[in-house]
Amino acid sequence: MIKKLKLSAYICLALCNTSQVFAVDNLNHLESVDDASIAIYATACEKIKSGEAISSIRMRATDKASFTAVNSISELSDLKKDSTEHDFNVLVYNIVDNLVEDLTTRTTEKSNKKICVEVTGFIPNTSIAEINREHLEKTAKEEKEKLETESKLAIEKMIENKPITNNIDLEKRSLVYVAPTKFYNDTISKTYSEIIKSQIEKLDKYYVTDDKSLADYIIKSSVLRAKIDPINQSTNRLQMVVSVELEDISSSTSTVEHQNRFELFSASEDEQKVAYKLMKKLIENANEIILHKMNSLDNKKFHNKNKLPEIITPSH
Repeated sequence: MIKKLKLSAYICLALCNTSQVFAVDNLNHLESVDDASIAIYATACEKIKSGEAISSIRMRATDKASFTAVNSISELSDLKKDSTEHDFNVLVYNIVDNLVEDLTTRTTEKSNKKICVEVTGFIPNTSIAEINREHLEKTAKEEKEKLETESKLAIEKMIENKPITNNIDLEKRSLVYVAPTKFYNDTISKTYSEIIKSQIEKLDKYYVTDDKSLADYIIKSSVLRAKIDPINQSTNRLQMVVSVELEDISSSTSTVEHQNRFELFSASEDEQKVAYKLMKKLIENANEIILHKMNSLDNKKFHNKNKLPEIITPSH
């Protein structure tokens, strides 16, 4: 059995989009040990990098093949449709790390340029059934909470949307468009941009618009790095780098604020919760600085707009 690397969700997002990964859609030639198991199979290739150990290259190929094998099983198809790409990728790697049994790896090709492997294994049907059940329960709970809050938000939404067609209100506010958060592997997520929107909505002089063409300012956020390294058997280290950028449409200028942190945490803690908590904190910190900059720009524009013209004195 091959010992699997535990990868954080953010690292897996980068791995899922690199190198050549070949999924095998037809698994009819593989049979489960019994009806209680789901057979998995996939192949993947990884380019050989100069100076890197062959074992490391083979392990990367194994990780990608393992991800592809689990990602392609039909028993997760409904859940995949209902999930974001990020959330589903996290789930797949959790299954690879914790639920796959009898995972074996065989090298199918080895040259000066690349190493290719194939992986096989089994997942208990009961484990997948439990994952799907938890997903249905979570979806039902979220839908219930959504229905309970809709009536409370209705009036607020009406007020919030009113400035789009009310020129008087628009004259008193600057419109801000918040772009979805971009990750270092070019995936995007609206989850973290909502953090920025909530900060802006607390300020009376700004209005968050979904129409980018109307915006006076555009705020972009990026996760430039998210990496988890084991320090020892009981402690892990999380490194995270985020940036928030303010684009002033009227002057075509931009300002960027970076936040970089290291955080130690227990190996027994949920990596995703630790990462989300730190990411939220860094984005909030960076955006606070950006909002101060935006406020200064607004005040300067207001001052110049209301500045009296210079008096011209006749020469005679």
